[in-house]
Amino acid sequence: MLATIYQPQYFPRLHYFNRLLGGDIFVLLDSAQYIKTMIHIETGEKVKHKSYQADSPVKLPDGPQFLTVPIRKEGFLPQNKTQIDYSSGWQNKHLRTIQMAYQKTENYYKFFPEVIEIISDKYKSLADLNLKTTLWGISRTLRV
Repeated sequence: MLATIYQPQYFPRLHYFNRLLGGDIFVLLDSAQYIKTMIHIETGEKVKHKSYQADSPVKLPDGPQFLTVPIRKEGFLPQNKTQIDYSSGWQNKHLRTIQMAYQKTENYYKFFPEVIEIISDKYKSLADLNLKTTLWGISRTLRV
């Protein structure tokens, strides 16, 4: 039996779902510490990468851009206790960026209303938002 354990991510990328489908058990671990960047050791160097807990890449004509959910800085907290900062109006910016990037794609009008609903809600924690986007992605991946 193969278990896959991941922290919920803000609109996870495709490899996330590929790993999910390759296991027998999938666990969403929202009690691990929220981190802004991860450090990977590649070829002996430390390289900072986004953690994808509060960031999601979007493909634009001039290259990828990250949608970043602003976080209230309150120390080292687990994702399920990390609060989102709603004071900047990030939700409208994310919706406009997604619209600009994907409005000409085949399934845009099918899925964008659902994305609007997800992003427009206010969540108690980053984990709550990420659970929503992750479970939405899983439901869309499994719906054939």
